[in-house]
Amino acid sequence: MSKRGKSKRLPTINQISVEVEGQTFSGTYYVEGDPPIVTVNSPYGSHSTQKGNSPAETIAGMMLGQMVRSWRQPGRVREDLRKNDSDPGPE
Repeated sequence: MSKRGKSKRLPTINQISVEVEGQTFSGTYYVEGDPPIVTVNSPYGSHSTQKGNSPAETIAGMMLGQMVRSWRQPGRVREDLRKNDSDPGPE
């Protein structure tokens, strides 16, 4: 059978939330590949990194926190980034 005939299994998409300065922010992450790569997607950005020895959820939480911090304005949370906003996407 050729490589074209093999079906590729889709990765499981998981929810992740982090708290930054008292506010909760959410995104999704998945793991795929060999070596395993963790990819986080959120309204605050997208980032991938090699999994290493830490649990994927730990890596995803760290990446999401970094993305949120990079979107925040000093001293306050932008209204478009709040978890409970009906349209949390960046402008």
